[in-house]
This record gives sequence, structure tokens and C-alpha cells, in this order.
Amino acid sequence: MFRSKKRLLALGLTAVISLSSATALYASPVIKTLRAQYMGIKFSYNGKIVDPGNQEPFVVDQTTYVPIRMVGELVGKNVQWDGINKLISINDTVDQTLVQKDLEIIQLKAEIESLKQQLEAAKKQTPPTQTEDKNTSKISLSNLEDDINEDYGELKGVVFDIYLSGDSKEIEIEMETDLCRYKKYWDKLSEEDVEKHLEKICKAIWEVYDKAKIVGDLYDIDEREYVLEFSTDSRKKLTVEYVNKLDLSKLEDELDDRYEHYLSPYIYLSLGIKGDEEEIEYYLNVDYSWYYREWNDLDDEQVKTLMGKIYDDIKKAAPNATSIVGYIYDTSRKSVIAEYWRSERGNAILSYYFNK
Repeated sequence: MFRSKKRLLALGLTAVISLSSATALYASPVIKTLRAQYMGIKFSYNGKIVDPGNQEPFVVDQTTYVPIRMVGELVGKNVQWDGINKLISINDTVDQTLVQKDLEIIQLKAEIESLKQQLEAAKKQTPPTQTEDKNTSKISLSNLEDDINEDYGELKGVVFDIYLSGDSKEIEIEMETDLCRYKKYWDKLSEEDVEKHLEKICKAIWEVYDKAKIVGDLYDIDEREYVLEFSTDSRKKLTVEYVNKLDLSKLEDELDDRYEHYLSPYIYLSLGIKGDEEEIEYYLNVDYSWYYREWNDLDDEQVKTLMGKIYDDIKKAAPNATSIVGYIYDTSRKSVIAEYWRSERGNAILSYYFNK
């Protein structure tokens, strides 16, 4: 509520704190008589009104003065007054919850280290069995698992958790990753990158278990599905099978969402995909009769760029595809108006079925 009554304040100040100026940190004391207006000024923080209590803001010579301690603490700062040096200190507050969590983490790490030492001591007291080969006695499967995670638990930004089980005759490798979290890195990997990484893991195992057959899989913990399975034969040749490698329906939904508003607000689009892992056709659907003028205002390079982006996204999802062809489809006349493909040399070609 606005207060129409003005109160004259005689203020004996040794330091003046203002929102617009704070220039005299070490100046000699100055006594001034100020004419202040109390206008019922309110505080709002994150949409909520804050009661200033008896520390109501006031106006002097068109400058608003506020209690700096209240404002600082309101936004989570620690405000201190140094009377000797006439200094106001504003510092970040320490979150005691985080401090407590850090202490708990340190304690847990110490307990884990103690347990590891106990485990190592127990292993040293257990003699190797006669069925193990000479290399197996030097390193246990658990230690080998630790070594492999350290050496091969990451591939170009994609992080894996690798688990080993079995014996000297057959070892199973279970690999887990989060392809949602590491999607941008996974999409950049080729099949060759992945298979070479698996071969390195197998070779590391054979250094200890020379005659072991190896089987394994890669599991995506985000989608809760297997990405690939692999195995080795008696000649130590690696075979990799990809599980649910290409889901055209899922890819169609993903690209439809991505390009629906690519030309908006002028033209709205939809996308359809059909085919298999080797031959794929995609359709960019547009109501040509409705967007006739807007579409003809586009030059060929703009349309080529759009069709090329879709082509690249499909090629990334289906690297083994030998044929990818795109069509621009007029939904009003239910006919194809243009075709897009790439030559053997990679040149982009856009061909209209009529003159624009």
C-alpha cells in the first residue's frame, strides 16, 4: 500500500549502502541529512512476495535503498559486515548436504579399498587347481575383468561395462552401455570400429586363457535390448551378429519429427520410409496444391539440401544400404513430383517430373 505521508529522517551515517553506488569503502565518515520517502515498496523473489519486516526500502533523490543483508540471504548468499575496514562481504554459502555426501563417498571408497585388499589376500592363500593352464595361475578371471575394463571400457566416447564369466574352456563376455547417453558417439562408430574393439578384447583374454572359446553380447541398458552378439571358433575367428539392426518404423517416426517443421512456418511436411536394410525409399510428403507458391519460391539448392539431410540420416542408420532414393510426393494429387538420389561418385541429383 502506498504511503502518502513522507517522513524526514536524520541519518548519521558512517557508510552509505546503495543499489546504484558503493564507492566509499574506506572513506572518512560523512554525516548527511537525507529526505527519505517510504512508499510501501515490496520484494518479489521467484514470483513470491517477501515481507521486509522493519527493513522497508525507501527512496532518496530518486534512488531506492534496500537492506543488502536481506537481499543477499534471500538469494542464498552469506553477507558479513567488517566494521574495522568498513567492508561488506558477500560470499556463496556452503551446502552442508553436499559436504556430508562428500564425506560419505570418501568413507565408502576407503571401505571398498579395504575389501579389495582382503580379497587379494584371500586369493593369494588359495592355490590354483590342476586343470588351469600355466597362464591362469598368474591372473584370475576377476583381475582380468578389471584389466579389460581399464583398457577397453571406452571406444571413441562410448563407455562400456564389461563382465567376464566361465572357465579356461569357455568365457562369456557381457558388455553393457547406454546408447541414449552415448548416442552421438555411437552413431559415429562404424561396424569395423566395433568389431576391431571386440577383437582386441578377445586377444587380451587369449593371452591368459589361450584355448578358451569366447561368446558374448552387447546390451543397451536404456532400450533394454541386445544390440549385437558375437562368438569365436576354434581358429579364433570372430563372428558378429547385429540384433534388430534397422527398425524402419522407428526411424520414420524419428525423422518425421525432425523434419516436420523444417520449412515452417511456410510449408509443413511429413515423411514416410519403406524398404529393407539394402534398398530404402523415402517420401517427403507435401500438399503441393496448398503450398504451390511457397514451394516454387524455393530454389533447387534448398530442396537438395533438405533431401540430402534426410538421405544422410538414413545412411547413418542403415550403413549397409546399397540403394537409397528419395521422392517428393504431392499429397493432394497423390503423385510424385520429384526424385532425389546420388550417383556412384556421390553427386546429389534432384530431378523434377515437370517444370517448376
